Amino acid sequence: MVRLFAAFPFPQADQCLSFIQKNELTEKGWRITFSENLHVTLFFIGEIEEENLRNIQSAIEIAISGQKKFMLVSDGVQYAGKPSKPSMIWLKMKASDEFSKLNKKLHEASMPFMTVKPTHDDPVPHVTLARAGKKSERVKLNTETMDEEFLIDRAELWQTIQTKKGVRYRRLKSWELF
Repeated sequence: MVRLFAAFPFPQADQCLSFIQKNELTEKGWRITFSENLHVTLFFIGEIEEENLRNIQSAIEIAISGQKKFMLVSDGVQYAGKPSKPSMIWLKMKASDEFSKLNKKLHEASMPFMTVKPTHDDPVPHVTLARAGKKSERVKLNTETMDEEFLIDRAELWQTIQTKKGVRYRRLKSWELF
């Protein structure tokens, strides 16, 4: 079994690093997302049988052919999870019809290969910047370093790989949007 998701790689790692440093997140117990792992999840596929990998790649390629590039607009950096004990810090994006349409196309293409039902019918586009550690402290988030708009110009198929140092992602395939 391989664990997969479709993503847009988030190229603004330098802005994220500046945000993390200004907010002293590491010092406050937050686990920072590795810069090469920063992404907007376009659709979470989950576990699939490894022998279906080529088939799912082909299905996604067909589903997104002709997909146009689009913009996502920042809705600010905020805590996510339970309001009383947040588990993540997100760069949340505003709802987008184009994002929702692409998510639906990816869902339909992936459905024959999926082993679990998606938990979110219309997910919130976001970039996870940090996850709560065991003793993480809530901080006032200074968000002045983040851009407002982001061009979504490609989709990629990523595999989740567990390591002793945390989760890493491997890019398996990339498709340009038009």
